[in-house]
Amino acid sequence: MSKARQLADLGNVYDDGALSNRNLLINSAMQVAQRGTSASPASLFAYNTADRARLSGNSFAGTVDQSIVTGQNVGDFVGNALKTTITSAGASGSLAGYNYRIEPQDINMFDGKTMTFSFYAKADAATSLTFSVSGDSVMVSSVVIPLTTSWQRFTQTFTYSSTTSASFVDLTLRADGTILTSHYLTGVQLEIGDTATPFEHRSYGDELQRCQRYFNRYKTEGGFALIVPSINGGTTNARCALALSTKLRTTPTITSSSSDAILIRNNGSFTTYASTAIGLGSEQQIEPNFVALSVSVASGLTSASVNIPYINSNGYIDCDAEL
Repeated sequence: MSKARQLADLGNVYDDGALSNRNLLINSAMQVAQRGTSASPASLFAYNTADRARLSGNSFAGTVDQSIVTGQNVGDFVGNALKTTITSAGASGSLAGYNYRIEPQDINMFDGKTMTFSFYAKADAATSLTFSVSGDSVMVSSVVIPLTTSWQRFTQTFTYSSTTSASFVDLTLRADGTILTSHYLTGVQLEIGDTATPFEHRSYGDELQRCQRYFNRYKTEGGFALIVPSINGGTTNARCALALSTKLRTTPTITSSSSDAILIRNNGSFTTYASTAIGLGSEQQIEPNFVALSVSVASGLTSASVNIPYINSNGYIDCDAEL
């Protein structure tokens, strides 16, 4: 590329207002995988491995993996990829892919502007991706993109014009779900303007904090993790709170690794009671970054006494505030 062309492109990027913080998507280098690095069978219409990449499609079975692509020819991108393997093909018209959901306050301010979407992709056998833009499932645009067995960077420019006050916007990439193969996706970027700039690399810590606005897995690393103590609400109920590094987008849904994922030490004693159910407390989210929990046990707690709660060994609590 000539220096004159580079300067012209830089001027165009400057006019578009995209010199820093260009990428509007989160974790698009597939660095963060709080739920795990692989899922099989993969659940449709859910987040499985890489944070913020929501599996979508119909009538297929397969696996998804966070795959290392370091050292391969992927242009300016070196890092991880999201690998999707279709092991059982669906019916004609079946699709297998991902969508990135964007909050309305982030995308509606760009209503009517030109946007550029770019990504790296390849497949183990020739196939295609369908890229679409929609707001609350109302299609705005769609285009088919051919994949080969070599990494390529693809770009699509579009104008998003919202006709409704959508509660989210989907950017979707889906492969043909009837072809038994694997396809790979990484370096996904959305930016203002008509120019696909070089992929914007962010640190793992930065991406993790951004991801934890939507999902936070509070877990142990083999031992026990202390939760913020509180007061028992009765002989079978303990109130406590998770202290999170990032405030969640909204009141979360709480799930756990098992019904006994939390252990309660009652009133300063060493007697331990295992949880039988875990849910949100009545306070839900508390400033600055606490999530209140209501923990049930079979019996034995002292009402109105202080409890000392722990996450059980190798257990976890999921706080899900995804779009």
